[in-house]
Amino acid sequence: FKRPFWSTDTLFFQTSTFKDSISVHSENNSLDDIKVVPNPYVGTNLFEEAILNSDFNQRRKIMFTHLPSRCKIKIYTISGVLVDEIDVFNPTSDGIAYWDLLTNEGLEIAAGMYIYHVESFSEESKGFKVGKFGVIK
Repeated sequence: FKRPFWSTDTLFFQTSTFKDSISVHSENNSLDDIKVVPNPYVGTNLFEEAILNSDFNQRRKIMFTHLPSRCKIKIYTISGVLVDEIDVFNPTSDGIAYWDLLTNEGLEIAAGMYIYHVESFSEESKGFKVGKFGVIK
């Protein structure tokens, strides 16, 4: 098609919405998609800019992915001691949240295994996911 557009040319676009198209069953299954990145977290990795160059003051963090829009993340030690809580308010599902690897008292965490518990408060989905991640220093 090798002619220029004319003033009489028209284009039509049609969109449609699907109200109440969120499935509670599929939303609860999406809780299984929650991941921690990186897992395990390696604190002495040379890719950490704060370790490579002492002039940087980079905060260490891990990321929780594929989160519901409203949820609470609780992080525990293997022995069951609550380390920290994160309240998540994302505009949509499939969101992310960061944790700064500090306890709720502002102290650095120790190396080891940790348990996370994500409880969803979204109207469309109720449920929880339990998982684990490691920290190597």
